[in-house]
Amino acid sequence: MDKIFISLLIFLVFLIGFLFWFFIKTVKEKDYARSMLASIIDTVGEAIVAADQDGCIIMTNQAAEKMWGYEFNKLVGMNLRDLMPENYRDSHTKGMERYLNTGDAKLLGRRIELEGLHFSGAVFPMEIVISETKIDQVVIFTAALRDISDRIKSARELGHSKLLLETVINTVGEAIITVDKEGSIVMTNQAAADTWGYNLGDLLGMNLRELMPEKYRAAHTSGMARYLGGADAVVLNQRIELEGLHASGAIFPMEILISETNIDDDKLFTAALRNITERKRDERWLYQAQRREAIVALTGGIAHDFNNLHSVILANLRFLKDDLGKVSDDIKEVLADAISATNDSVELTKRLMSYSRNQAVKSKMINVNHLVSELVPFLTSTLGNSINLSTDLSPNNLQIYVDPDQLENAVLNLVLNSKDAMPMGGGIEIKVSSGHSDAINCSGSAVGSDSFLEEGDYVIISVTDNGGGIEVENILAVFEPFFTTKEIGEGSGLGLSMVYGFCQQSNGNCTVDSDVGKATTVTMYIPRCDEG
Repeated sequence: MDKIFISLLIFLVFLIGFLFWFFIKTVKEKDYARSMLASIIDTVGEAIVAADQDGCIIMTNQAAEKMWGYEFNKLVGMNLRDLMPENYRDSHTKGMERYLNTGDAKLLGRRIELEGLHFSGAVFPMEIVISETKIDQVVIFTAALRDISDRIKSARELGHSKLLLETVINTVGEAIITVDKEGSIVMTNQAAADTWGYNLGDLLGMNLRELMPEKYRAAHTSGMARYLGGADAVVLNQRIELEGLHASGAIFPMEILISETNIDDDKLFTAALRNITERKRDERWLYQAQRREAIVALTGGIAHDFNNLHSVILANLRFLKDDLGKVSDDIKEVLADAISATNDSVELTKRLMSYSRNQAVKSKMINVNHLVSELVPFLTSTLGNSINLSTDLSPNNLQIYVDPDQLENAVLNLVLNSKDAMPMGGGIEIKVSSGHSDAINCSGSAVGSDSFLEEGDYVIISVTDNGGGIEVENILAVFEPFFTTKEIGEGSGLGLSMVYGFCQQSNGNCTVDSDVGKATTVTMYIPRCDEG
C-alpha cells in the first residue's frame, strides 16, 4: 500500500505542477486560470502547497489550510519557514541554497517524514513529496503533504500492544508458541526457548514438527490436514500430554493446551506448553512411596510372625539336641543343619525387620572415616584381584549416631552389589563427604522415600562402580525387598532394601543414580552429629 501511495502521490505532484505551468503559460486570463487550478487542487484529498525559490507560498488548497489550521487564503504569501518547527528552519534554508547553487536535489521525488507547525503552535508529523517546475526560469516547488498523526499514533499503539503482549507472554510461566496453518512458528516467548533449548530468535520460523519426536510427526501432519479440511477439532481447548524434542535430542514429557485464532483469512494456532518432567517424577515417586509403604507394612508383619516361629523352632531343636543323649552322628548332623538353617532364617528376618524399621538398634557415635578405613582390608580381600577398591575420605572429622553393625552391613551390601555388576572386573570407589541440606541435591534416578531432607548437616557416603548400570525399567524398584535381577538362588533381593531401611532408621535418606552401560552410584545421607 505504501508503494502504491507514493507512486500516486508523485504522479499527483507532477500533474499539479504541469497544470500550474499549463494554465499560467497558455491562459490569458490569469485570474480565471488560478480559479480553475484552485478548483482542481481543492478536489484532491492531500494538502498541496506551491512555493517559489524564496519559500514564499504562491498557491495552496483547502486541505493544506485545514491541516495547518489557517483560515481561507491565509497561507498564500506566508513563507514555508513559518509552517515548520524552529529546529527545521536552518537546515531548510541551507538545503535550498545548496540546491539552487549546485542542483543537488536530495529530497525531490522522495517520500520523507517531517514535522509541521500548526497555527495553534502544536507540532504534528507529516509525510511530504516535493517536485520542481520552472516557469519563465523561475523555480516553483510543489509539495503534496499528509498529516500522519493518526498513523503514528496507531503505530505507537501497535508498538505498545506488541510490547505489552511480549511482556505478558514472557511473564507467564508456560511456554507459548503460535504457528500458522503450515506449522511455521510466528510468535513465541523465552520460556519456550528455554524449554526446547534454543535461542529465542532461532525458534521463529522453525516448523512445529521440528520440536516433536519423529513418532508424532505423521499424526500431526494428517491431523492438521483433516482439521483444515473441515473435520472436528480433536485437540483444541483441552489439556493433553505429549512429548517434546529438546535441541539436545532428549525427549521430555509436556502438557499442552491449544487454541485457534482467525485473523482475516489466516488461521493461527497458539499453544501453551509446560515441561512436566518434574511432575511425572513426583508422581512416580509418590506411587513408589505408597507401594513401598504397603510393602513395609506387609514385610513387618511377616517378619514379626517369622520371628515368633523361629523362637519356637530353635528352642525345640536345641532341646532335642541336648535331650536325645547318645544318638547317631547322622541325627546330630541333621539337627545341626536344621539349627544352622534356622539361624540363617533368623538373620534374614532381621533384615526384613530392618527394612520395616522394627528392629532394635544399638546406636552410638562413630567416626565415618575410621569405620570405612577399617572395612577396606576386609572388602579388598573379598573383592579379589579383578576389582580395584579406592576411597575418597573427607578431610573433616565426620561423626554420625548410628548402629555401627548396620552401617558396616550397608557398606558391605553396596560393595558386593557393585562387585556383582562387574563380573569382568572394574573399579569401586567409596566416598565420604558432608553438606548442608540446602546444598544437597537428593534427587537421584531412584530415591528411598522422597527428595526431602530435614534441615541440617549430613554425612554423605557413596559407593560408585563402573559396571553396566541399572536399566530404566528397574531403577524405581531397587529399594523394594526381594527385588533382584539376578538368577534364582543367586541373591535374596534384600541388599538395597536393607540399606534403605538403615537410612530410614537413621533419619536419613538413600538415592541411586545410574547411567546404563557406564556407572552406578548409591548414596546414603545420614545426619551429622557433633561429639558430646
